[in-house]
Amino acid sequence: MDMKKLGTSLIFLGLVLMVCAVCWWWSFYAPLAHKLNVDLGRAASCLYSNGGICSLASSVAQLTGKTPYSPVLGWVGAIFAGLGILMTFSRAK
Repeated sequence: MDMKKLGTSLIFLGLVLMVCAVCWWWSFYAPLAHKLNVDLGRAASCLYSNGGICSLASSVAQLTGKTPYSPVLGWVGAIFAGLGILMTFSRAK
């Protein structure tokens, strides 16, 4: 497989992972925001970090037996997409 095809594949995989991360984030935080009657936008920083209120929500979810959202999936997707972009355009002629 040449570098351009590998780069394109990494971009595609990275985008899929980032979309999955957003869906996971939404499915985890939307019901929580609804129950607490707060705006979902307050959990927007949880897409890329796990500090503060995000850590608290994750800890409570683990105590109740639910799988908490982790921003690692989004970061891995972003890294794959970034590497794919570098590979695709560094070999472009």
